[in-house]
Formats: sequence, C-alpha cells, structure tokens
Amino acid sequence: RLYGKNSENDIIVVAGSEKVYLDGEQMTRGENNDYVIEYANAEITFTTKRLITSASRIVVDFEYSAQQYQRNFFAGNGSVNLLNGRMNISMGLFEEYDDKNSPIDITLTDDQKALLEQAGDDREKAVESGAKLAEYDSTGVRDGNYVRVDTTISGEAFTYYYYDPGNDSAIYNVSFSYVGSGWDDDYIG
Repeated sequence: RLYGKNSENDIIVVAGSEKVYLDGEQMTRGENNDYVIEYANAEITFTTKRLITSASRIVVDFEYSAQQYQRNFFAGNGSVNLLNGRMNISMGLFEEYDDKNSPIDITLTDDQKALLEQAGDDREKAVESGAKLAEYDSTGVRDGNYVRVDTTISGEAFTYYYYDPGNDSAIYNVSFSYVGSGWDDDYIG
C-alpha cells in the first residue's frame, strides 16, 4: 500500500506516474511482468516473477492526489419483447470517465491547455517559463525578487534570473518545479 508524504492513506495515484524499484532495479508494470497497481486504492501487488524477501529494498516514486476527483457515470438499458413474448432482447449501456473539466488542485489557462495539446507526448515541449513579471504594488511599482540578465556565452544568447530583492531592477518573480532526485542537469536545462 502506498501513502502520501504526510502519511495520508486515502490517496489516488496518478495513472502511469509510478516508478517501482526492487533493490535498485526498475521493475515493469503488467500482470505478465513484475507488478500490477490499483491506482484508485494506491496498492501495488507484486507478481511471482521476482522473489521479494524481508531483505528486499522496494522504492516507489509516484504522483498522487489526496482529493477525490469528479467522475461521470451514465447508464441506460432497454428491452423489447418479440414474437408474442417468446423472445426478449435486452441491452445495457454503461459509461464511466473522469471529468476532464474538473481537475484536481490545478486550473489551466487556455494558453497552458494549448501548450499541452501542441506538446503531445513530448514532455520537453510541455514546459513554460517560471519567470513572470511581478504585479504592481500600491505605489505603481513592480515589486519582484529577481533581476533578469540577458547575456551571450560563446556566441549563444542566454537569459537567467538573479535573486536580488529590493533592487529597482528586480521586477520578476520566479517559481521552480521539483523534478525529483537523480535528474541530469543537462536534461533540466
């Protein structure tokens, strides 16, 4: 059973976000592979393909939500009697799906939705800058914490943000995303 970072036990694992390691080796999901996972219950069941003992070290990296998300469920059925009641035909239709218009803990702008749509399956294209112009304060001045610095290194243009609150040129605020441990700096950029 998986738990949240604050020991929450009623969590939903984001589908496909898990990485399961046994003694440092990444395992493969699937009934014919190493494990299966119930995302709604946050439970992993290991198959008999790998021997797990009390000395085994299991590590699971995953994303989760502690909130229940909204789902839609539709059902319908009908029946008809034919041949003076000698034949009865019944049919049922059931459909359940997550409500794509009711996300958990996040609201995306139209620009962000378009960015994700254009990125497709390429996660390197599904990013936006964490640097934003600071809002104006009550005196009409942008009150940020970072100074934008544009420079050239070996003929290539670069931009970085220097933390300097109180500087008149500090008109940006920058947010950062945790990408997990073990990521290569070249990948992060």
